[in-house]
Amino acid sequence: QALDLEQVDRIRSIADVWDPAIDTDDNTGSDNTPIHGTIQVHDLGVRPGPVADVDFYSIEARGFGSYEAVIDGLAGDTGGSLSFQFLASDGTTILASGFSLGSASCTLCTQTLRFENNQATPRPVFIRVGTPGCGTSCDSSDQYTFRMFETTYSLPRYNNSGGQATVLIMHNVSELAVTGNIHLFNTAGTQVGSQAFTLPVNAHVVVNTSTIAGGAGTSGVITVSHNGRYGSLAGKAVVLDPANGFSFDRPLIPHP
Repeated sequence: QALDLEQVDRIRSIADVWDPAIDTDDNTGSDNTPIHGTIQVHDLGVRPGPVADVDFYSIEARGFGSYEAVIDGLAGDTGGSLSFQFLASDGTTILASGFSLGSASCTLCTQTLRFENNQATPRPVFIRVGTPGCGTSCDSSDQYTFRMFETTYSLPRYNNSGGQATVLIMHNVSELAVTGNIHLFNTAGTQVGSQAFTLPVNAHVVVNTSTIAGGAGTSGVITVSHNGRYGSLAGKAVVLDPANGFSFDRPLIPHP
């Protein structure tokens, strides 16, 4: 039987290729594993049952790393009630929930979701998007855009030996308060120290890394993990050499 033009347009509008697949993204068995820079369009069309659609994304958060996911571009009648959450490996425990970046007319239409893995070992986690306002009335026109970022910063060099000392300067340039952790790694890549920080909006912090426990007499690299958005921090490390009157600046670098 030939399809009419309306049916053809409907098929073309389907965005979520994971839903019609045998291996769907409806649960923690999802094979959809976004990485830094991923952009995907999904729909929230009702699933067999009928039950409201839910989309799962599977991520392995690397040690001492941090991440942000963003949903925007809502179409159709998804409404302002879309849930957006980081879940633990059990697929149930909520680690973080989305924060609205939208207007008062649609408070959850644009959301940011952030997660920091402040431990050495990688951590499997999930992102879940669900509970659309249209519920079991949603169809393939009810869409959203998903974006993924790694927000971990790096500094390629610090030195607190040979009479030199490194001072780290960071400024919160985002619209949200940021908490996080500074991690020092020696030249062999072994963590030698860390220090937590909190930065309100527009605040800055100056940290003498030689005063971080384990930082004195060492050199290597610095990473910064945090619960802020991608690009939330601006900063640099200044290596001071008082004996020779020199200083060297190294920028705080976001994941490219």
